[in-house]
Amino acid sequence: MNRVLNIIVALMVGTTAIAEPLTDNTSKDVTTKAEKKKAKAEKKKKNKEENDTQKEVIEAGTIYIYGIAYSPMDSMVYVTDELMLKDAQTYRKSKFLYGREELSKQLKTHLAQKGERDRICSVTFASTVKELDKEYAKQMKKLKKNGFLIKSVGQNEFRFTTIRWE
Repeated sequence: MNRVLNIIVALMVGTTAIAEPLTDNTSKDVTTKAEKKKAKAEKKKKNKEENDTQKEVIEAGTIYIYGIAYSPMDSMVYVTDELMLKDAQTYRKSKFLYGREELSKQLKTHLAQKGERDRICSVTFASTVKELDKEYAKQMKKLKKNGFLIKSVGQNEFRFTTIRWE
């Protein structure tokens, strides 16, 4: 009898001792690992955002730029002259011009004031006049080939203003 009780007690203690740590430790480890991973990801994201805002935009000096405005409902395309934009800024990694969207909006607003509403505007830029001339010629050739009527928007009529990182 004594021997049977010892076996029963040993089984109960052994089962309990084995079952509790496995379920508790496993769930704690998983939760802890998941929490650590999440915290690490959040910290990394926060650091990246801080670095991006501080180091992403750099001075680029002078940029050469032109804009194009078209409408899918019209064969008329408005093209600005090639302009020099001083003190422009570019993104460090991608080399894209900071404030491209705002520059496009400047052209769109100008044309809307002239009565040409609902135009899709875009800007093209380069760091040298030679690069911009090459892109400008390629774009004009493509527009003429596709049968668009090109109307020039002169420097005396419209000029882009620099968008600065604050």
